Amino acid sequence: MYSKEIYQFKFSDGQEVLCEVMEWPGKDDKDIIARNSMSILMAETSESERIYMFRPWIHYLEGDMEYTSINPSHIVSQNRPNSNLMEQYFFAVKDMHIHAQDRDNYFAEEREYLEEHEENLNELKEALGNYEKDGVRSNVIKFPKRDDIIH
Repeated sequence: MYSKEIYQFKFSDGQEVLCEVMEWPGKDDKDIIARNSMSILMAETSESERIYMFRPWIHYLEGDMEYTSINPSHIVSQNRPNSNLMEQYFFAVKDMHIHAQDRDNYFAEEREYLEEHEENLNELKEALGNYEKDGVRSNVIKFPKRDDIIH
């Protein structure tokens, strides 16, 4: 049904992860190369109903071109997930990519904002002059004399 190699791994510590396997270990390789790795988390509602949700397995490793290696010696079980779980997984991966892109855009705007203010601070520093005492440059700006009036 799906052309992607999606596998569900259960690790020796109890974690369950769904991911797209990009490369299985070969002769010289020991690790599984995967992307879009999502942990399956279980929670209980106040009515003692179990609910399951997906979370990125590794924080900030949420893009479609970001890969991780998995040590197969920690896997105790692996299987192909059923179609219901696959459908939920693909929805969660799409949502993860959208949130990752939104976060990247936000941080790009923040970087621009900080760079702009850095330029303004440097201009102010140049306008006020460079203060030196005994040949040592200081970043301390002297206040006006007491008889100056500041409003």
